[in-house]
Amino acid sequence: DPFYKNHYIFEFDRYIDPQQFSSLTNANDIAFIGYWQDIRYFKQELQSLKRQFIFPKLAKKNLQLSRKIARSESVAVHVRRGDYASSKAVQKILCLLDVEYYQRAFSEIEMKVKKPDYYVFSNDFEWVRQQFGDRRNMTFVDWNNEQRGFEDMHLMSLCKHSIIANSSFSYWSALLNKQQ
Repeated sequence: DPFYKNHYIFEFDRYIDPQQFSSLTNANDIAFIGYWQDIRYFKQELQSLKRQFIFPKLAKKNLQLSRKIARSESVAVHVRRGDYASSKAVQKILCLLDVEYYQRAFSEIEMKVKKPDYYVFSNDFEWVRQQFGDRRNMTFVDWNNEQRGFEDMHLMSLCKHSIIANSSFSYWSALLNKQQ
């Protein structure tokens, strides 16, 4: 139970060198609180992590899409809104990415990738379609519900390129990409 530990190590917005807490000898007596997603924590083990991490088998429609992703210059586009857009408390902590962010990302991709095919994943497809519905080469992957979110992450990790949101889901989808 993290509330009955003698040592608390908080990491929310900055990297903490693990050497700072290496002198703590009883690991069972430490609560690590925070995001702990800085690549420096696990960069040396990332390739091993990618080999060991295995997604469950894709459902039929997603399996078909995975084949299309493999044959194209696929770009995963993750747009997270949900609580980022609806909660003032969340907005005080996390930035809601705007249309300009995605427009700049599309421009970057189009300067570097010949004939990109975009695969869009989101929790707000109404907004996404209003903003990007007229773009060509865009597939809206809108059939996986929250309980099947791991399939979205799997599909995103199969894409050759990524435009990610400021979310753990996006971050890990890109990190688990075996092509990058």
